[in-house]
Amino acid sequence: MSFRISTRALHDTISQAVLDSQQTVLQLQRGLADGRAIRKPSDDPVGTNVVMQYRERLRANEQYQKNMEVVLSHLNAVDSTMFMIQEQLIQAQSIQVRGADDSQGQDARNALAREIDQIAQAVIDLGNTRFAGVYIFGGTRTLEPAYTTELDENGFVASVEKNPNGIDGDVRRQVGRDLSLSIHVSGDDVFGVDQELFQTLLDLRDALLAGDREAIQATHDRLEAAQDQVLGTHTFVGSLLTRAEALKGRLQADEVTNESGRTRIEDIDVARALLDFNQNQVALEAALDAGSRILQSSLLNYL
Repeated sequence: MSFRISTRALHDTISQAVLDSQQTVLQLQRGLADGRAIRKPSDDPVGTNVVMQYRERLRANEQYQKNMEVVLSHLNAVDSTMFMIQEQLIQAQSIQVRGADDSQGQDARNALAREIDQIAQAVIDLGNTRFAGVYIFGGTRTLEPAYTTELDENGFVASVEKNPNGIDGDVRRQVGRDLSLSIHVSGDDVFGVDQELFQTLLDLRDALLAGDREAIQATHDRLEAAQDQVLGTHTFVGSLLTRAEALKGRLQADEVTNESGRTRIEDIDVARALLDFNQNQVALEAALDAGSRILQSSLLNYL
């Protein structure tokens, strides 16, 4: 049995094939122009859903990285402040040794006492260090000075009081989906719960003013203990910085991974698209050429 194919059916078949080929070539041209493999959900419903998940992870990661920059900046400020406190204590220890020397006269000790008072004021100022508008040793009371001082008629420090509202409370920043990092270092951890570091400096100053050699010597061990406490807290800050840097690296790696996943699905493979474009362009030209030849024939050619 033979089947007769009408000229119209042949024309429709060839026209549809040409249109399909043209549509494919057009899509490839658009992809090469804007680099996108998916422009609307109907292009790839499954791929679109996966891309949306990648985009959500990227947005969250971007915020986590911003939070991490705040963490690192804050901890670096604390780190720098701790170095300065240690330098002041080293200077105070040197003055204590000189003041305990029997060869020192009272005038010399008075001068050393003024230096110690200046060191005490400098350390108190460091205790009230502000970074990005907040007091770094103020606990959750970040907008209130951690310490206040009163001066006597000679301009010397008479007393030091910490914020009555407290300088404790954990301050944390969200740096991951289920991870927050502490940036809090309490003034108590640095200067002592009862401001022992400040008091030691004031006692040394007063002992120098009084010319009391035994009292001057008695502050030696207390200064050593204060230095050890500051060093221990500084070491803790260093560990927080190390952890924060490691987490920053992980966030950056996650960003690369998520962006790579999104790109693999949403963005076009240029090399593959060029190859497909060339192949479909050749196929389209061949279809057009074949179609023109076939459709030139008519019923009269067979009469």
